[in-house]
Amino acid sequence: MASHLAFIKTIQPYFVMGTSRFEQYVLGKHGISHFYNYEVDKEGATGGAVPDGCVDILFTYGKKGLQAKVCGTVLEHKMLVNEFRGTHFGIRFFPGVCPHIVHGELKDFVNREIVLSDVVKSPDLLEKMSMADHFMARIHIFLGEYKNYFAIKESNNTMQLLFRAMEPLVYRTSGEVRIKDLEERTGYSTRYINRIFNEALGMNPKTFCLIIKFQHFLTNLHLMEDENLTQNALDYGYYDQAYLIKQFTKYTNMTPKKYCRLIQDAGYKGRLVEYRDIGTGYFVPK
Repeated sequence: MASHLAFIKTIQPYFVMGTSRFEQYVLGKHGISHFYNYEVDKEGATGGAVPDGCVDILFTYGKKGLQAKVCGTVLEHKMLVNEFRGTHFGIRFFPGVCPHIVHGELKDFVNREIVLSDVVKSPDLLEKMSMADHFMARIHIFLGEYKNYFAIKESNNTMQLLFRAMEPLVYRTSGEVRIKDLEERTGYSTRYINRIFNEALGMNPKTFCLIIKFQHFLTNLHLMEDENLTQNALDYGYYDQAYLIKQFTKYTNMTPKKYCRLIQDAGYKGRLVEYRDIGTGYFVPK
């Protein structure tokens, strides 16, 4: 999974803003971007999900017991509803990676939420996860089960192999790669490249590249102090400010300026706690 190292972590900002404390631990290997953990105090609508090209496995610990589902990427902003109060624990996989622990392919999960028990390969996973009572235990139990599957060789499916060959270029350019570049690198026609992406991901290369470019911009937007959107648009591959606003609004349901005000007013950075493993088995804040 080395091709993902340049693009380890995607952002779901409304998850963070929907809780007072959002913990995440970046793994960056075995196809896993990071683990996360947060509390939901009340049922109802949240700010929703934004496109990220990822599959998440989400466990909810509440009064009704453990609920679990597989969530594929959305293709535009989607309002979500918290069905259960309680602790939410998630595993986010790299963009373009389908977890080996579930039956199916990436295209089967795009824009869908599927009950984990319907597709999981490990018969003991849900029972073991139900006994985990804190963040670190959930990570260790999941990895203990997942290690039986992440060493499985990549599919021999031709479309999957061809996609894997082109995928690093998408990440290295932060989504700023033209299909003409992919044609020149592979020798395949536009039509066949579109077929490869649709078979491997459930979306065409243009859609996937736009999502990766958006996530690159979104990640860096949290670090920007300069609010010159016109210059920022050009710096991140958007040909003008109007195009940036159109794409950003499609993916987040608000303009970049409104989004910047929201994350500042919500104290986004104060809600997010990120951990690293110092080699002792204990996590410490970064």
